[in-house]
Amino acid sequence: MATRSDAGPLIPGTPESAAQLSTYMGTLNNSVNIKSKVWRLRDAAGLDFSFPLTERLSVYVAPQVVLEFVDMSVDRTETTTYSGGGGARSISDHESKMGVYPGVLLTAGANFQLTSHWYLGASAGYEWLFVDPYIHVGPDKVEYNLSGGECSLYLGCSF
Repeated sequence: MATRSDAGPLIPGTPESAAQLSTYMGTLNNSVNIKSKVWRLRDAAGLDFSFPLTERLSVYVAPQVVLEFVDMSVDRTETTTYSGGGGARSISDHESKMGVYPGVLLTAGANFQLTSHWYLGASAGYEWLFVDPYIHVGPDKVEYNLSGGECSLYLGCSF
């Protein structure tokens, strides 16, 4: 039974050793299965620059600093099967990691005033994280690219 620190590739690292092993045990078939889960929570703070175009229509740009709280969980299973009657061997490993990752968010949009209190709006934005969250499990590194775009349509009320 492998421990968490010695889980590694089961196929020998050099072609010569793989050829010698297959001579004795048959053909090797190696597969790695990685299942991951990520849960994230974002909070942002920044400025909002608004520019009125008409009496009812205004546009805005909002650069913000964001913090992503990310909870990652990865299960890795590596299975080697020997077709020459040598059987099969499997190693499993699990890792979890939580972290806070900073980034920036740039959003631009428009608001249309429906009444004195109600407005309709649309926005689009893109978020960049300074460092992508990652986790090591066995010899593998699983990296999450959480940077990306967002768009929204909304109905709002000002008090």
